Amino acid sequence: MSVSMRRRLLVGALGTAALLVALAPAGAASAGNRNHGSSVSVGNLVLQPTERGYRGTLPITITLRGTADVLPVVTVTEPVGGSFTGLLPEGPCFPLNDGPRRTVNCTIDRFEPGERRTVYAEFEVLTDARRYPMVATGGRVDVSVDSVPVRGGEAFSALFRSTTGSVRHPLPYVQDTVADGSVRVGPAVLNQQADGGYAGQVSITVGYRSDAPHDELQVQLGLPEGVRTGEGVFCPFARCVVPGGEFMPGEVRTFDVPLTAEADTVAGPLGDATAQLHLPYGNTETPDSNPADNAATFTVTAVPAA
Repeated sequence: MSVSMRRRLLVGALGTAALLVALAPAGAASAGNRNHGSSVSVGNLVLQPTERGYRGTLPITITLRGTADVLPVVTVTEPVGGSFTGLLPEGPCFPLNDGPRRTVNCTIDRFEPGERRTVYAEFEVLTDARRYPMVATGGRVDVSVDSVPVRGGEAFSALFRSTTGSVRHPLPYVQDTVADGSVRVGPAVLNQQADGGYAGQVSITVGYRSDAPHDELQVQLGLPEGVRTGEGVFCPFARCVVPGGEFMPGEVRTFDVPLTAEADTVAGPLGDATAQLHLPYGNTETPDSNPADNAATFTVTAVPAA
C-alpha cells in the first residue's frame, strides 16, 4: 500500500472516541488488573535518506498480561510534523490533533492473554537529504487498554542518517512551519464535439517551496456558468486534488483538468475563471508566507466546430 493511501487512513478525529468505545472489549473496570505486569518498549527510529526524503520504521514491542483478550490502542506522537504514515500490521489510525506534530491513536488486532507482539510505526519526512546527520526529538509511544495506560510508555527521537552514512554528532532538524506554495494556470479552450457539446482542459502548475507538513494539495476552481470539470482528475466540490501526494521542497507539478460545456453553449469567450491553491493539513491549512501567488485567473473560450 502506498504512503498516500496509508495517509488517507488517518481520518479526522471526530467520532474517534465513539469508535474506540465500540471496539473496546467489555469489562473496562478490570483493565487495571489486566494491565498488571504488561509493558511496552520501543526500538530506534533511524531515518534513511532516499531519492525522496527520508524513511524509517520504529519497532514497538507490547507484552500484555491478563486472562482476557484485549484490543490495545497504540498512541504515537510524531517527532516530525506529518511524518507518521501508518502502523504495520495495519490498524485504523486517527489523529487527535492537527499538529504541526500530530498525536495519533491506532487500534491493533486483538491480543490473546499473555501475548507479546512487535508492531512497526512507519515514518516519512519529505525534506532534502543532507550530507550531515540530524536529530528530531519529542516523539513518544504509549499503549493503553480500555483507556488504562500500559506500563513502560517511552519517548523516542528520529535520527536522520546522512547521505554519507553517518549518524555521529547529529545537528538538530528544524522543520518549516510556514509553507510557500504557488499556482499558475494557462487559458482553457473548449472545442465543440460531434454531439454538439464542448470539451477541453486547463493546465495547472503547482509549486511548493518548503518542508512544512501538509496533506495532498488542492486547487479550487471557480468556473464560468455552464462550465464543469470532467472525468480524469479527482475534483470533489470543485477542489481538484493535485496528483502525486505530498510535495518535496522545491517540487513543481503540472496536471490537466478536463472541462466540459453543454451543446447549447454560445461559442466564444465564456468569461474568466479562478484557481485558488489550498494547503490542507488535517482539519486546518498550513500557513503560507506569500498567499498572493496562491491564486490565479484564466480565460475559458468555446470554439465551434469548423
